[in-house]
Amino acid sequence: MNKHFYTVVCVSIAASLGLLNITYAANAPVNATADTAAQAKTAKVSGVAAANTASQNKTEGAVAGPYFGINVGSGGMYVTYIPDSTKDTIAYYDTQKGGFTVYGYVGYLWSFSKMPSLKLGLEGGYNYIQDTTYILNEQKWVYSGYAINLFGVVHYNIAGSGFFLLGKAGVAFVSQNLEMTGYGDSKSDLRQKFLPAVGAGLGYDFTKNFEANITVTHIQGTRADPVSYGNTSLSGGVNNVMPINAVTIGAAYHLG
Repeated sequence: MNKHFYTVVCVSIAASLGLLNITYAANAPVNATADTAAQAKTAKVSGVAAANTASQNKTEGAVAGPYFGINVGSGGMYVTYIPDSTKDTIAYYDTQKGGFTVYGYVGYLWSFSKMPSLKLGLEGGYNYIQDTTYILNEQKWVYSGYAINLFGVVHYNIAGSGFFLLGKAGVAFVSQNLEMTGYGDSKSDLRQKFLPAVGAGLGYDFTKNFEANITVTHIQGTRADPVSYGNTSLSGGVNNVMPINAVTIGAAYHLG
């Protein structure tokens, strides 16, 4: 009887183990499928969130807050052109109008929750200007200087594209030095003046922090006029604080 009892017990244990294996085998694919589905759902949600974040960044553009940048390009001060009627009476003339300019700047942008594409700000910068040389017969005028700008800035992001429009308006403090030589004489004159300044540009936000832009700027001065006052005197319009034009390309980094 004991032998029979042990046989029954062994058969019962074997049957129980077999049932457990069958149950695990049946449930394992279900659990694996459920885990895979959960992972796929999580990945999809993460992808949607990332896409929404990227779209939001493209819509809002550069992050609000402080920024700094540098632009380089072509520009300079501009003297009066020599009229065609005067050229025939001049033995020699030449005008070398600068050609290179550098603009370094810092600023701050404010954003608006109801208009995320629009930012307004303030910007200050230093503008190096290459010398402009004007030669007329035996006389030479060399104009050199710099400008310190203070702008109000409008930064408008074109929704969904990454591109933005840039507008600037403000005032520039222009320091201009004139060195005149000719006919055995030499004189110098320093003029400093506050002048209106404007700018416009197009840029692209690669990320919410980094941008590239191309900008056109103009400082409204009065053309120097060495033609009408063709002598070594500082009288007349020879030493007018001249307009400054520039086309530059550069990059800026937005903190935040």
